[in-house]
Amino acid sequence: MIDDAKIKAYINCQHKVYLLLNYPQEANNSVFNNLEPLIVADIQRKYIQENSLIFGQNIDIQLIKPASGPQFISSCFFKNDEFNLHFHALSIGKNTITPHEITIFENPSREEKLKACFKAFVIKAHTKNEITEIAFIRNNSLKITKIKTAPFFNDFKDILEGIRDLRGGVKTTKPSIKPHCQICQFQLYCKKQLIEREDLSLLSGLRSKEISKKQAKGIFSITQLAYTFSPQRKLYSKKKFLPELKALAIREKKTYVVKFPEFDQAVVQVFLDIEGTPDNRNYYLIGCVIKNGVDIILSSYWKVNGEDKIFQHFFDLISKFQEFKVYHYGTYEITALKAQRKIVEGTPYQNILEKILKNSINVLDEFLARVYPPTFTNSLKDIASFLGFEWKEPDINGYKSIFWRKYWEVSNEFSVKEKLIRYNIEDCQALASIVNWLILLSHENKLDGTISQVADIKKQSAFKFGDSGYVLKEFKEINSYAYFNYQRDKIYLKTNKNLKRTIINKPKKSKEYPNKVIESIKPEICIYCGGRKIYKNGRNRNRKTFDLIFGKSSIKRSIILHEQAPFRCRDCEKVFFNNYASENPKYGWNLRVWCVNNIISYNMSLTNVSNLLKNQFDIKVATSYILRFKRLLADYYKGTVENIKKTIIAGNLLQVDETQIEIKDIKGKCYVWVFTTIDSVFYLFRENREADFLVEMLRDFKGVLISDFYAAYDSIDSPQQKCLVHLIRDLNDDLIKNPFNLEYQLLVQNFAFLLKNITDTINIYGLKKRNLNKHKKEVSQFFDKVLSEKFQTEIAIFYQKKFRKYKNKLFTFLEYDSIPWNNNNAEVAVKPFAIHRNNMNSLHTQKGIEEYLILLSIRQTCKYQNLSFWEFLKSKRTTL
Repeated sequence: MIDDAKIKAYINCQHKVYLLLNYPQEANNSVFNNLEPLIVADIQRKYIQENSLIFGQNIDIQLIKPASGPQFISSCFFKNDEFNLHFHALSIGKNTITPHEITIFENPSREEKLKACFKAFVIKAHTKNEITEIAFIRNNSLKITKIKTAPFFNDFKDILEGIRDLRGGVKTTKPSIKPHCQICQFQLYCKKQLIEREDLSLLSGLRSKEISKKQAKGIFSITQLAYTFSPQRKLYSKKKFLPELKALAIREKKTYVVKFPEFDQAVVQVFLDIEGTPDNRNYYLIGCVIKNGVDIILSSYWKVNGEDKIFQHFFDLISKFQEFKVYHYGTYEITALKAQRKIVEGTPYQNILEKILKNSINVLDEFLARVYPPTFTNSLKDIASFLGFEWKEPDINGYKSIFWRKYWEVSNEFSVKEKLIRYNIEDCQALASIVNWLILLSHENKLDGTISQVADIKKQSAFKFGDSGYVLKEFKEINSYAYFNYQRDKIYLKTNKNLKRTIINKPKKSKEYPNKVIESIKPEICIYCGGRKIYKNGRNRNRKTFDLIFGKSSIKRSIILHEQAPFRCRDCEKVFFNNYASENPKYGWNLRVWCVNNIISYNMSLTNVSNLLKNQFDIKVATSYILRFKRLLADYYKGTVENIKKTIIAGNLLQVDETQIEIKDIKGKCYVWVFTTIDSVFYLFRENREADFLVEMLRDFKGVLISDFYAAYDSIDSPQQKCLVHLIRDLNDDLIKNPFNLEYQLLVQNFAFLLKNITDTINIYGLKKRNLNKHKKEVSQFFDKVLSEKFQTEIAIFYQKKFRKYKNKLFTFLEYDSIPWNNNNAEVAVKPFAIHRNNMNSLHTQKGIEEYLILLSIRQTCKYQNLSFWEFLKSKRTTL
C-alpha cells in the first residue's frame, strides 16, 4: 500500500521504498524517527488553537461534501485498496478543497512540496473535489505559504509509476549514498552492503555524473578506481581533489600526502563549532575548546528563544587573548561570523570579530587536495574516528541536530539541550585531535608504514606476472589458449613427433603397495556386552598410513595397511571394529614433523612442501592436511613453550624486542614480542604495542631487563640495561646529518671513546663484574661532563636530555656478571620471524600466527642451545 512514508522515501531515495516493501525488519528504529511527528503535532495544536473553524478530526476525505461556506478540518485521511494517505488539515470551499501540510521549517522543501502535490493529485483522481493549490503551515510563525499543484503533475506520474514498479517487482534498486542517508533508518544496513561491494558512491568527492562516467569505463569499485591513479600527473592544486588517490589510500590503508600541511602551533588554539538551522539562519549554539598551553577551556553558548547574545559572549571570551588561531571545519562557522558584521558594526565587538576572521583556519582545506587519509569521506566524524576519537552518541550528526533543536523549541526538555551541547563540544574536541595530528605531520614529515608521500609512488610496470584481468571474456578465452600446458598438450602435440613420444612415455602413477600389513585379529569378547559369540561380518574396511622412515643417511616412504574387519556379536547383534580408524591416522608422525620442519626451519610454503612430498616420495598430501600438521604439533608442544617461558622469567637476564605484523581479521597494527636469554627464546602475539601486560607477566622476574628505548619498558620494576647498539646507530645517523656540528661531534666522540675502552676489556676478560668495575669512574666522569655542558644546538641538547633520562640504565651491565650491553639476542630472534612475515605477504590470521610462534619458540631455543630442531621433533620429547 502506498502511504506517506513511501512517497517521502521515493522522493529522497528509491532504494528506501524497495527496503520498506521488502526488508522492513532491517530498519534501525530509534527515538529520532519519532521527532518530526512530535514537532508537527505541536505546530498543529498551536494552529488549531488560533483557528475557530474546526468542526471535526480524523475524517475520511471521501465522505466530505462541498460546504456552503468555508470550513476547516484537522487530520484527514484517504484510504482505498492502493493508497493510505493523510493530511494535517483541509479547508473546504463550495467546489474546491485546499490541503494544509505542516512544515517544521520556515519554508517548505521540494520534498515536502512533491509529497503534498502527489497526495493532492491522488485525491483529485478519486473524488470529485477540485484541488489547485496546497497551503503550508510554517513553523514558529504559523503563517501560510501556498503553492500551485499544476507544475508538479509530471513528477506525480513519475513517482506513482516508480512506486508501482517497485511494489510489483518490475524493477529493483541498489543502495547508494545520498544526503538523506544521514537521517534514514536503513543507513547502517545500506552502508554495510556498499562497503562489501566497495561502491563508488561511498567517496564523497564523486558526484553521480562522475560515477556514471567511470562505470561506463568499467570502473565499479573503489579498488578498481585506485588502479587508475597515475603518480606522474601534476598533483598539487589548491582546489583539485583526486578521487583516485583517495581510493588508493583506502585500498592500501595508508595516508597519502601530496603536500605537507603548513601549520604553526599557536600559543592559544581555539577550536570552534557553531550549530544552526539553515532554513532561517538561526545560530543557536556556539561551542569552543580553547587550548592555552596546558590549560584547556570548554565553553558553550546556548541561544534561548528571543535572545541573541551568544556571539557577544563568545567575543568577550576570545578578547581575553592577545594572539590566537581559530580552527574550524568547513565554511559554516565563517559564514555565521560574517553574518554578525552588520550587527556589531560600530560596537567594541567589531575589532575582535575582524581579528577572529583574520586568524581563522579552515582545516577541511587540508583534506581537499593535500592530505588523503583512508576514509570514505572528509567529514569531521570520519577523519576524527580514523584517528581514534569517539563520540558518546555516535548516531547523532549535523543534520539530525537540526531536528533535535526543533524538538527542543517545542518541548524545552533539558536532556535534549544537554545532548546537543555535548555533541557540539565533542565536535570541537574531535577537531582538536585532527589539528594536533596535522601539526605533527607538518613538523615531523614522518613517513612510515601508515603515511606515504605521493611523490614516492612508483608507476606500475605493464610487464609483470599475474592475471591481466581481461574485460572481454573473449580475450580471456584466447589468452588461455597460450598457456604453456595447453599448447604443449593440445597444439604442439599435433605437429611435433618427439613431443608425441614424450606424452606416450609419460610416467604413470605408481601403485601404492604397502610395506607392511597389520591384520585384523578376531576379538575374544564383544566390546558392548562382553559376549564371546563373535563372527566376522562383511568385507574389510582397510586404511593406509603414509609415513617416512629415517635412516642414517636416507629417507624413504613407508605405507602400512591396517585391516579393519567388521565383527558382529551374536548376543547383542551389534557390529564393531577391532582396529579403530582413529588409532591408525592417515599420515604418520615422521611425515608430519618432516613437513613442519620444512615450514619452520626453511620458510617453505604449504604448497612447496606438498609438491616436495609428491616429487620426492610420491606421497600426495593436500595443503589443508599440512596446515593441520602444524596445528597438531603446536598443540602438542604448548607445554614445552610454557616451560621455556617460565625458565626465562626465572633467570637473571631477559632481553625483549617487538616487531609489527598485519593480521587479516584485526584492523590496525599488531605486534609480536620476543623474549630471550642466552639459551632460550619465547615469542608472544599481541593485538597492539601496549606494554601493560609486561608488568603482570614479569612480576616475578628478578634479573636485568635489556631492551631498546621504547618508553613502555620504563614501567617495569627491575634493573634495566638499554641496548647501546640502538644508541650508537642513532648517534651515527644524526652525525651523518650534522657533519659540521662540532659540539655534537665532540659529544659523540667522547661517548665512542668511553664505550671502546669498555668493549676492549670485555673482549679480553668477558662480561665479568670484577674486570668491568674499573670503568665506573670513566662513566661517572663522562656523565658529569655531558650533563653539565651548556650546549647550543638542538641535536646536542636532545642527546643531553636522553643521557640524563637514561643515566642509570646505560651502563647497568658494569654491575653484574654475564649481562650484555646490547640486545642482539632478541634482535637475532626477530629475524626468522621477519623473514616468515615477509614471505606471507600479510596473509596471516591470529590463530595461524600463534601456532607458528609456538613452533618457532622451540626452533630458536634449540638453535641457542646448539640442538637440532629436526632431531627434537623426531624424538617426540616435550622437554628441552
